[in-house]
Amino acid sequence: MTLRSFMPSPRRFPPPWTIEELNNACFVVSDASGQKLGYFYFDDPRSADKPLTRDEARRIAANIAKLPELVRSRNAIDTTFGIDYRARGLPRNTGRIEAIFTCAGYLV
Repeated sequence: MTLRSFMPSPRRFPPPWTIEELNNACFVVSDASGQKLGYFYFDDPRSADKPLTRDEARRIAANIAKLPELVRSRNAIDTTFGIDYRARGLPRNTGRIEAIFTCAGYLV
């Protein structure tokens, strides 16, 4: 019996992910359904020897909130060199140089 058999459907965190400030103590990243995905505390003397500044916490939260957008763009067609990895039957993680040589008919 696998873990999937206990879960009715795959777990998803629908985009867009948003950032909000909570009680002037942290930034919270939430998905479109309102599920809280991460808390980024700042200026809390109990948290560490050198706690995050407000700006550092905001930037980290903003970068986390961009993850669905980055994943989506990574799965898109790579137009840097005009290569459609899917049409060529190449794995998406094929390096660009390898893909160029493969598309040109060279063996890499």
